[in-house]
Amino acid sequence: MRGIAPFGDKGETIFADLGSRQVKIASMNGNVQVVAGVGEEGNNDGTQASFSQPMGICVESKKNILLTDAQVGANKLITDAGCAVKSLENLGTLYQAFSVHQKHK
Repeated sequence: MRGIAPFGDKGETIFADLGSRQVKIASMNGNVQVVAGVGEEGNNDGTQASFSQPMGICVESKKNILLTDAQVGANKLITDAGCAVKSLENLGTLYQAFSVHQKHK
């Protein structure tokens, strides 16, 4: 275990488990839940996420988990679909406001 961070308001801890190549949450009562990672070495995203060397971890508002995969040199964002959709909607609004996709404007 390398990366570790507080998670939530009930004393949970989130950590990058280097041995199993997964991201897990440990609760105060000792329960451990896998958040991301199928446990296989790799660099896949989505529901079949795989990591090679998960190390650093950071949590933003219990919705976004940032993970550094040292072996492949990647930073990964673990989030629920609702947060991702909202972020993309906000990005689209920003693009429209500054005419990002409109040539010569």
